[in-house]
Amino acid sequence: MAIDGLRPERADTVRNRARILDAVDELARGGEEVTVVAVARRAGLTRATTYRHFPDREALLLGVLAERAASVLGPLVPELERLPLADAMRHLARTVTTQVAEHAHLVRVLGPELDGLVRRVVPDEPLAGDLARRRASGQGAGDLDDAWLAPAVRALCLAAARAVAHGEPADHVEAQLAESLLRLVA
Repeated sequence: MAIDGLRPERADTVRNRARILDAVDELARGGEEVTVVAVARRAGLTRATTYRHFPDREALLLGVLAERAASVLGPLVPELERLPLADAMRHLARTVTTQVAEHAHLVRVLGPELDGLVRRVVPDEPLAGDLARRRASGQGAGDLDDAWLAPAVRALCLAAARAVAHGEPADHVEAQLAESLLRLVA
């Protein structure tokens, strides 16, 4: 990543950030409290170094969520756009539940802050353009106005994420999410 687009980050900066994010993951996976101090200790870095990257717990959580969102949304949105609508919604449901099952520990750490943090990391609606395009071409996309449809899809995905993170079987949640999405956008 470049600072102001002018120069690449130093290798130690990139390495330290990765160590910090790995430490958050390890602490969350172990059920330990995720604080900047605990993360610094787990990462083997000074508190000052950790605070330079993430000035508080919220920034830590945003950093972890941004990393996960980028790795998932980057390839997911183009995949969904290439599929027929029904297949796209089933693929979205499968991706949400699979990712959350794999990272449930992080979703639990985010807790009640999940919706707000997700909105800060992904402020736009990545599927809005695709859903509007599908509606314009007669492929469905539901009765809701475009301004409501994509946020409704997001809300259903977040509800499914919370359900999986809190122990509901991922395959059951996937089926329920897929059915709900299909009803919403059909």
